[in-house]
Amino acid sequence: MFPDVVKAWQHGPVIYEVFESHRGQSSVVASDIPGDPNALSVADKEIVLSVLDAYDGLSGDDLAELTHSEDPWRLVYNGLSGLSAAVISNDSMRKYYSSLMSASEGERLRHHVPRVSMGGRSFVSDEDMALLDSIS
Repeated sequence: MFPDVVKAWQHGPVIYEVFESHRGQSSVVASDIPGDPNALSVADKEIVLSVLDAYDGLSGDDLAELTHSEDPWRLVYNGLSGLSAAVISNDSMRKYYSSLMSASEGERLRHHVPRVSMGGRSFVSDEDMALLDSIS
């Protein structure tokens, strides 16, 4: 949905551009975020709303603890934050979270896996990912 790089910072995954635009804020509300949500496709809106619903109510500490237990952050964190932090690859996120989509109910609940209706599909195949990459 967006081209920005995700980095493994001390307290969890960060998109630097988002961090920079909200630096110093203890909370962010929808009106603080530029852009037009109506420009999203119906499928993208469903994904965003599902993710927001899945993580609703978690504190910053809860989110940090959760991301620190997950492979995409855990396997690349290099002890640095900011521009020197390690990149979390889209491929590692896709593989990890796709595997969670097919995990046991208990595991999905423990990781707050969003419930997204994707026409029976709960992962993105390598072929689909290649197609999506060629479009962006």
